[in-house]
Amino acid sequence: MPLKISNKKRDYRTTNKTIYSCQYHVIWCTKYRRKVLDTQIQGRLKSLMRELILSKT
Repeated sequence: MPLKISNKKRDYRTTNKTIYSCQYHVIWCTKYRRKVLDTQIQGRLKSLMRELILSKT
């Protein structure tokens, strides 16, 4: 069973032989720097990512 170690800067998880911290940074690259995410799409994307994260933990 993984153990969760919290630090002020990062959350670490451990297994039998490893300690790890997974972090992601999403970048949207658009042509001519057009705005892709309006507030409605941005809100939906955030909720989908939260659901995905909670389902994996």
